[in-house]
Amino acid sequence: MQLNHLKEGHILLIEEHLKKKGFWYEPIFYELVDHIRIAISFKMKQGMPFIDAFESTKEEFGQGGLERIYLQTINSLTPMTRLRSYFKSALRNILKQRVYSIVNLLGLVLGIAVSTTIAIYINDELSFDKFHPNNVYRVSAHVIANGQKYDEAKAQFPLAEALRSDVAAVEAAFRMHRPYETPLLKYKEVKHAESELFYVGDTFFDVFGYQLLEGDPKSVLQNPNSIILTRKAAIKYFGNEDPVGKNIDIVLGDEVRSLQVTGIVQNENERSHFKFEVLVPINFLLNYWRQQYGEGGPEDSWFWTGTWTYVRLKPGTEQNFAGQLPGIVSKYFPPAWKNESLLSMDAIEDIHLRSNRVAELEPNGSISQVKIFGSIGFVVLFIAVLNFINLMSAQGFNYAKQVGVRKFLGAVRKDILQLYLIESVLLSLTAGLGALFLIELLLLPGVDQLTGKSLSITQYLQPLYIVLYLFTLVTIGVIAGIFPSLTLSRLQSLKILKGTYSAGRSGSFTRQIFVVLQFVASVVLIISVIVINMQNEHIRSFDTGFNKENILVVRGSGGVNERSEAFKNEVLKVPGVLAISGVLDLPGRGAPSLRFIPEGKPDDQPEQVPLSYTDYDLLNVTGMEMAAGRFFDRSQLNDPEEGFVLNEEAARLFGWENTEAVGKTIKMFAPGSSEIGGQGKVIGVLKNYNFESVHHPIRPLVTVMHSNLDYYLVKFEGSDLESLTDGIEKAWNEFDPSWPMESFLLDENLAQIYEREKKLSWITNYGMGFALVIALIGIYGLSSYLLSRRTKEVGIRRLLGSKQSNLMFILSRNFMFLILIANIIAWPLAYFAMNQWLQSFVYRIDLQWFAFLGATAVTLVLAFLAIGYHVFKISKTDPITSLRYE
Repeated sequence: MQLNHLKEGHILLIEEHLKKKGFWYEPIFYELVDHIRIAISFKMKQGMPFIDAFESTKEEFGQGGLERIYLQTINSLTPMTRLRSYFKSALRNILKQRVYSIVNLLGLVLGIAVSTTIAIYINDELSFDKFHPNNVYRVSAHVIANGQKYDEAKAQFPLAEALRSDVAAVEAAFRMHRPYETPLLKYKEVKHAESELFYVGDTFFDVFGYQLLEGDPKSVLQNPNSIILTRKAAIKYFGNEDPVGKNIDIVLGDEVRSLQVTGIVQNENERSHFKFEVLVPINFLLNYWRQQYGEGGPEDSWFWTGTWTYVRLKPGTEQNFAGQLPGIVSKYFPPAWKNESLLSMDAIEDIHLRSNRVAELEPNGSISQVKIFGSIGFVVLFIAVLNFINLMSAQGFNYAKQVGVRKFLGAVRKDILQLYLIESVLLSLTAGLGALFLIELLLLPGVDQLTGKSLSITQYLQPLYIVLYLFTLVTIGVIAGIFPSLTLSRLQSLKILKGTYSAGRSGSFTRQIFVVLQFVASVVLIISVIVINMQNEHIRSFDTGFNKENILVVRGSGGVNERSEAFKNEVLKVPGVLAISGVLDLPGRGAPSLRFIPEGKPDDQPEQVPLSYTDYDLLNVTGMEMAAGRFFDRSQLNDPEEGFVLNEEAARLFGWENTEAVGKTIKMFAPGSSEIGGQGKVIGVLKNYNFESVHHPIRPLVTVMHSNLDYYLVKFEGSDLESLTDGIEKAWNEFDPSWPMESFLLDENLAQIYEREKKLSWITNYGMGFALVIALIGIYGLSSYLLSRRTKEVGIRRLLGSKQSNLMFILSRNFMFLILIANIIAWPLAYFAMNQWLQSFVYRIDLQWFAFLGATAVTLVLAFLAIGYHVFKISKTDPITSLRYE
């Protein structure tokens, strides 16, 4: 019903009349004005002038007809008009209790914002490799040779062809190889060393879902001398030129070959378990190998796991395919591997979160971390919702007089329920809106900075996500409002108006349960975060057995490697350089495996052991130590060809004590071959060091010398890294001016391996911080309400001589007792959860008692500060003023 034809003077006349009659109770005063306006407007629509309609309504009102007017108005309203009326009333209540409303909103805004941000992050993690066709799998080889397990993401080169020819379930298969030596690409004057270049099979685009911006996916990889660039790489080499059809040179050792650009691929926005910039047909590599090694080279060997293998299966054949993998092992694997080794299949969408094998293409995420992040988001939202329920419940009983007046005027239970549910839902929706601004402006940019992602809430502005978000907010509002609305709607109006109503013990008990629950969640979260940080710090600071600080890594090149000793001598002349050594694989990054036959073992029982290549100066750079014997020595002319250095684990595997191993003979198979490639003697045993990440236990390792090395490790002193790099680059240009020098710090490179732990620490720390802030906000608001009801008690106690310290103890002890109960419940829960989590680590800490006591101390101190503020304020109030309260 429209009221806009009533003038402002008419409304003022109605308000003055109501006040003269004693209806001054503000929470429903304006609602009564609305009801009388509607009654007057109804009569005016029937042709009655305002003054007559007003006098007629006054007469009814004066005869006790306000209840009838109230009911008549309620019955005359349409459902939407009635909801609008309740909405206005709820808005008035919120503004009336603005302090509680702001406190309540702040806690809920933080809870929704944090949990939604974590949900966005998790959704992004779960979205990896979803753009590929269905039924795409990676097939990996798990080689077990003489009890040694090698759980790699890679497989043998011939596997893809064997699967394609022997297994009918395979629709397409291809292999992918990353070169050990970084190739150089050149176009005119532009040249770059491409570390993200992959050699791929010609069915790459049949298996994967990458989209070509230019080129035909069926033929783009058919020509062995072709090359595919990403859009980013195309701009890097060709600028604004159209690259398709143009030639680009690739430098392999001493050879320069020309490749024709046949396609441009889009991959910038794809979430994938590996990154690439350049794709070259694998047949180009195979042709190169055949020229270098002849037929029967690495590409035909079942001993070398040097490639990643992917297949696309026919729909519904997954089980059949898995069942045929043991047959492939039995048919093709070498005899020493057949009995114990196996092939496994990983769905491509599972690789990022559920695979953590040796030789992953990129450091993967972790499903356990996703679960932890999800738990943190749930706990934060749980605490925020409990706070919201608690404060809505406490605040609701302030409306008891309003409810009494409404029920006296004829409001039924349904009206009371609707009114307070609308108020609760309105607060929840407002909090949800505020959370969106907080997420977009503050939280997501922070997450992007911490994780390197590029997240935006705009990508979730889709009907499904919007409906889900609104449904969650409405559900929170209904849950929070249902308890006080049900309780208030049952109250008897006469008891309320006479002042004989009491909130009762049930509401207080329920609020105490909620306080305990929210602090149980907070304490579990605090303990978990302390333990997670301790474990992650344990991993990051773990003594790997070698120094990684103040080491600059310079990537090698063919021209430099040809004169490596001369190059190293020039680098040693650079101010600040202490030592330099060459390696094929970075320490801490793992090493490929070869087969060895130790003295006393038959040739048909080789041991599969990782092999590290280095030169004379590794110990001087890394600080590794010998357990027995010696390291490679320039004065020993036979060391480069015949010297072997074992680690302690390799000596144990071969059946020797450290000192006993020195002087023993070892045979080594040629890479990718069944022929013995060399033999020599053990000259020393290195103390164990983590040549792989500390996610894996220390395995056996053999170290030999090699002249063609991929990296140079430069040990330096001082902090002027720029001058040091300039000096090394000057030396570099004397040996290979055509190849750009690449360099990076070893510790920063190895830190990438532990990026998961770093992200976990960041997010758990922030999650804990927000959870504590929300809990603090809740306890602040609840204590403010509950302690305000004891203002008279404080006044009486002060008149009787109570000291402020006594008042602090008396008024806060109930809260402190609840928090102690919460800690008692939380400790075993946190112990069980963290003990289970720690079992997944090879090197792990023991649970420490101070993590549990620290959580208890933190919660008690925060609660004491929140409660103490209100206690201090009340205790400072004049006792006479306190006695006049309410």
